[in-house]
Amino acid sequence: MPSRETHKSIDGLMRHLRNRHNINISGSTQKRQLRNIGYFHGFKGYRFIGVPSNQIIFSDFKEVMALNKFDTDLKALFYEQIMFIETALKNYVAEILMDECGCSDFTKIYNELLTAHRAYPVGSDIYQRKYIYRCRVRDDVYKTLSLNYVDKSVPIVRHYYHTNRQVPIWAIFEIMSMGKFGAFVKCLNNSTKLKIIDNLGLNKSGIRMSSKNLLITDVIFSLTALRNAIAHNRIVFDVKRFSEPSAIRKDYKRCIIADTGVQQINFKNVIDYFISIIYILRCLAVKKTELNRLVRNFEKIVKIFRRNFQLQEIEKIIHPNTNQKLLELRDYIKNS
Repeated sequence: MPSRETHKSIDGLMRHLRNRHNINISGSTQKRQLRNIGYFHGFKGYRFIGVPSNQIIFSDFKEVMALNKFDTDLKALFYEQIMFIETALKNYVAEILMDECGCSDFTKIYNELLTAHRAYPVGSDIYQRKYIYRCRVRDDVYKTLSLNYVDKSVPIVRHYYHTNRQVPIWAIFEIMSMGKFGAFVKCLNNSTKLKIIDNLGLNKSGIRMSSKNLLITDVIFSLTALRNAIAHNRIVFDVKRFSEPSAIRKDYKRCIIADTGVQQINFKNVIDYFISIIYILRCLAVKKTELNRLVRNFEKIVKIFRRNFQLQEIEKIIHPNTNQKLLELRDYIKNS
């Protein structure tokens, strides 16, 4: 049954915030702000951390807007960098696949390199799971090609089909979502994954880990969740809204700590996602001046938020060790 709020006018929603939630809100400016961010996406979306029962007790609508600005500014800062990383990773992987196979043909790459299942006893449960996963990746590729052939606004697939040629792997990656790309890479055999990891310069410290070959999918999948949250305008300041920190492997956390020198990386706070972005950008040889600019922008966003958000819940949003991590991050950039 629809809630009563769905039938309220904007004036009614303002009265509801005052009378039900004890939030100071009034005037044409705040009315416009509430209309712009939306009662459900804005107030209801921002009023808790982690789980709905862990609520933020707002007293003034300015605090809601401060949190909204913080979240929006983070999305703006992250999005361009994630798009750059996605494109770069696809190019790195495509280059290695073509070098390994001597061609860009998907069928040959699929048959020769997407063979992670062969590392397990034939017919075992894990072999079957890996094989089925590989089949789904193949089906997703053909489905993506079919959809993009129908979509005349994406001419690349039609170009190759109409000239009776196979769509090359680099072109397939161009139209493949980041999540599907991650699934594709997951199916690659271990030696190919390790070549990608070494080419990118992940785990420069050389720490021992249980499954180094999975580092490349750790990178892709950890950023895919953040990318999708930004693209669909979901909350990002609260990482549990788009990802479960425990789902990110310990090996990847240890790798970032060892390579950057930034301690206590656990992906429970948005600062750790920012650190991982800087780490990957540096692996991609992005200049130190650009990385320092990003750090300054992040610090500015945090500073503005701290100034405008005076509630005690701020320590649940901005972890107390954020400044220390940023200092360590600057040292990493300087010495890398």
